[in-house]
Amino acid sequence: MPETHSILLSSIPHDTARAALSSFGDENLYIRIGNSLDVILQDLPPACLAYPLRHTATPAYVLALITVFQHQEKLTDEEMVRALRNRPEVRYGLRLAMRNPTVSTSALCRYRRLLFDDPKSFETFQKIAGRVIEFINRENGSSRKDGYSVPEAVCIHNRIDRTITAMLEVLGSLAATQPNWMREIAPSYWYERYHRSSSKFVKTLLEKDALEIIREIGNDIKYLLDLAEKEKKFADVPEIRALKLVFDENFELAPEEARLDWKPLSCTFCSRTVMQVKEAS
Repeated sequence: MPETHSILLSSIPHDTARAALSSFGDENLYIRIGNSLDVILQDLPPACLAYPLRHTATPAYVLALITVFQHQEKLTDEEMVRALRNRPEVRYGLRLAMRNPTVSTSALCRYRRLLFDDPKSFETFQKIAGRVIEFINRENGSSRKDGYSVPEAVCIHNRIDRTITAMLEVLGSLAATQPNWMREIAPSYWYERYHRSSSKFVKTLLEKDALEIIREIGNDIKYLLDLAEKEKKFADVPEIRALKLVFDENFELAPEEARLDWKPLSCTFCSRTVMQVKEAS
């Protein structure tokens, strides 16, 4: 029989328990996860308690849980860091003290990159994530499945957010400095698509396939950059330079140059795809 190990997790810190339980009851999902973590992670290897990132004193199981939580709530790295800072129930689910320093956005990105680069780390993540997702599905009475692995899906969400943010910054800058030019070139649907307070825009993001969304936005960016390139006055606009960088990082023309495609997950956020990890293992 394979050897099993019982990993020793920290107990729920008193300050976190006091802060979380004063606002949330036992039915809260993160409270249930925190209470059940010993059972969820029982008999997993000691690697779950290792510290996989340099200069970040966060064990592997905490980083894996954070990544699963991001995936479940569709949070970007910045949103996840804010959740860790401001939501005691999330810290309860991770069994982190309220006074503990939060994990940085760069650490979340580096952890996903490690998963894509190192088969052993990815295997450890899969063991932890599989247990946690099974628990969440059982507690919620659901069986959520995506076409991507959890770290891939989180990377995709971050790339979409970064791309949209870069486009919004350009549009805001040009609307303030070049309103007449913008009125001439902007399609009518841009107001709905790129107005952050638009409920229709948010609903579209939630309902459409991720690749369909990003292709539509990529075509909008290419259209804007092509027009701006013809105008010398836009050559030194920092927002346009940043948008071009994001575009080059994330998009490429199909071989026939008739269609814009999103680059695969060997992007600036994650250096290799999960498929490459599997082939190397």
